[in-house]
Amino acid sequence: MCDVRSVATPTLATVQALARAALTARRLGIPFRVTGAPPPLRALLHLVGLVELLGEPEEREPPGGVEEGVQAGDLPP
Repeated sequence: MCDVRSVATPTLATVQALARAALTARRLGIPFRVTGAPPPLRALLHLVGLVELLGEPEEREPPGGVEEGVQAGDLPP
């Protein structure tokens, strides 16, 4: 876990550092998650597609194990 509560003004350099730390942890087989992210950092992580570092599902994807229902009249995709 990486507590980023004290990050006052996050920048893309902050996001890059977190992404590198997450990549290194993944290569070593260690779980990595960001905690205490202030709203501006959360917004940056969402913007660059690294929201998974927060341990939250992306907005466009349903949480794991949840499937959309299909109605009888629906057309296949």
